[in-house]
Amino acid sequence: TEDGAFTSELGYKYFLGLVKTSGAWQGRVSRRVLSKRWDSNDLGINFQNNFAANRAFVVYQQFNPKGIFNYASTDISVEYNYNLQTGKPTGVGLNAFSFLQFRNFWNAFIGMEIAPVDIYDYFEPRVDGRVFLRTKIANLFLGINTNNNKKISSGFDLYMGSTGVISPTQPRNPWIGGGIRLSWRASDRFNTTAIFNVNTDWGDRGWVNQEEDGTIVFGRRNIRDIIGTFQASYVFTNRMSLNLTARHYWATGNYTSYYVLQEDGTLNYYVTYEGNHDFSFNSINMDVVYQWIFAPGSILSVA
Repeated sequence: TEDGAFTSELGYKYFLGLVKTSGAWQGRVSRRVLSKRWDSNDLGINFQNNFAANRAFVVYQQFNPKGIFNYASTDISVEYNYNLQTGKPTGVGLNAFSFLQFRNFWNAFIGMEIAPVDIYDYFEPRVDGRVFLRTKIANLFLGINTNNNKKISSGFDLYMGSTGVISPTQPRNPWIGGGIRLSWRASDRFNTTAIFNVNTDWGDRGWVNQEEDGTIVFGRRNIRDIIGTFQASYVFTNRMSLNLTARHYWATGNYTSYYVLQEDGTLNYYVTYEGNHDFSFNSINMDVVYQWIFAPGSILSVA
């Protein structure tokens, strides 16, 4: 318990699912529950609990070439998650996704995500028992990739969307982002890939800090992420390889207003707040991994 005393109350966890995995039409319905007393953390990984997650999806797949397509699939899914103690929705969504591979081995995809109702976030306030009311959202994404079997291949993806409105302090929050990829297979042994992504969010809202009197401060910020990634791989033999990944991540955030989180999860303007939480974060990292399969089922990795 919070005061450090031991308790005999047990937590519980269960998963139920029904899946159809054969034929062109496939699908699944499932329910996953973790109670508040179930400790789902292990080895320092902080998982959530105290929720029920219900999901159903159906997918149609064209396995054999037909017309201009080698393969095609379309799936639709619905999810409804809620807090076990309060019964309030924590995630409600309708998702649709289509993937198409053409006869020339190019592929394209398009999808959408809709959350048609406001949901309750019990984690963003950082205080047990408090909640933040998040607005409904709509998001669209698409992309296209050339034939990866070619010496040079490329890809492009784009997404955009917006939240709804919770009057008077939570207006719409639009966002847009995308990326490009260029790959070069120099030989059967050596290949490289460069990826560049830019993401912009005009009006993301989230936790800023908690004052001494218990006031929870939220902020509205414009966020931009720029991510550049370079990957290279050299295969010495069928048992030995060397891989390099270099990544530059740059994020900036500019706060435009501050709020006080109310007990019902809504926000009120905090016009007298004097803090400044703008940020600019840069990170450059590089991984080099040598791998040798020196015996069947035995791998030596040096990173």
